[in-house]
Parts: sequence; structure tokens; C-alpha cells
Amino acid sequence: MPVDDSLCGLFGGTFDPIHRGHLAPLREVQARLQVAGLARIIYLPAARPPHRRQPVASAPQRLAMTRIAVADEPQFAVDDIELSRPGDSYTVATLAALRQQNPRRRYALIVGLDALLALETWHRWQNLQRSVHIIAMARPGWRLPKPLPSWWQAARVESGAELRRTVGGKILFMETTPQPISATLVRARLAAGEAEAVLPMLPSGVWDYICAHNLYRNETGDG
Repeated sequence: MPVDDSLCGLFGGTFDPIHRGHLAPLREVQARLQVAGLARIIYLPAARPPHRRQPVASAPQRLAMTRIAVADEPQFAVDDIELSRPGDSYTVATLAALRQQNPRRRYALIVGLDALLALETWHRWQNLQRSVHIIAMARPGWRLPKPLPSWWQAARVESGAELRRTVGGKILFMETTPQPISATLVRARLAAGEAEAVLPMLPSGVWDYICAHNLYRNETGDG
């Protein structure tokens, strides 16, 4: 069966809540890699992230906010595959399920540089790294380690065009515009009653949803 020439990006997270820092870098990645076939990026809200405390907002609430945030962006989509599967949200299992749905599609996992540096702690990380491309976005203050881990050095490519040559197994580093926003900061400001400080950090529809459901007023959580 021939492989689809297009490339589908996957961006996971708790999105508790989703904010502009989850959107702007992904727009940059998609625009710069469109010529390499990256036509769409799918947001994957996690049900039970294994490496952090459980989210403050419920799974349906986080899914709803993510859908609201990307509703007017045709290059983005949302998939609830991790929310509909019991147990921890392991990326390798999500990728296998997506491949079962669409065997011809090629995928690129989009992560922050700090997440990639912790890849060896992920569930079945070697299987994952071999089976999917990884696009690592630089966050403020992060630089490539010297020397690179051997698995990264062997898989590293310098351009998006090289992602089209194989189904997976390549790592592309991309610098994106710094976004000094985090979900932890948003929740902390909301818990402190600093609504004016939060408004610029959130898509307007997400802010309306948070207000309507009285979210994050007393808890800050983690992440």
C-alpha cells in the first residue's frame, strides 16, 4: 500500500487550559513546513498524562476548550482519541491507533525541546522514535545540548524536505517565536483574580468558556 505524500502533525497536551502559546508556534511550524507536505496539525488532549499531576478541568471541558480555540483555523483539527481510551495517555499507543485508522498517512510528532530531551523516559520511546518523525520546537531559554544524544544525532535532519523521504524516524529542530505563556501561569492568575492579565493569553472563546464554567478559581494544578 503506497504511503500518503502528505504529513500530518500531532500535538498532544493536557490543554488545561489551551492558550495562545499552544497556537502561535504551531502556526509557524505549519506555515514553514507546508512545502514539505505538512497540511494539518491535530491537537490531542490527553486523558491521563503519565508524567504529571492530573488536570484541573475535566476531560470534556478541556476537549471543548481545545475545539473552541482551533475552530477558525482550518490547518488545525482536534481528535479525542486519547480521551476515549481508558488508562494513561501513552503516545506510542495513540500513534498505533491512528495508524490503524489510516495506514497510509505519515505522522510527525510536534513537541517542545524540553519534552524531546526527556524522550528516553517515555513509554516504549525507542519504538516511538523509529516509527514517527519528531519536530522539536525551541522554547525560551533552551538550546540544543552538546553533544546530542546518539539516538538524536543519528536521526537529525536539517530541513523539512528530508521528512518526505521516509515514513518516520527523523528529528527536525525548529526555532519558533518565544511565547512566555503557560497553563500554570494562566491558572495561577485566574486563581488570584487577575482576569485582566489573563485575557491576552487566551483565545476569546476559551475565556468565555472558562467564565461560563467558573474554572480555575481555586486550584492551580500542575503543567
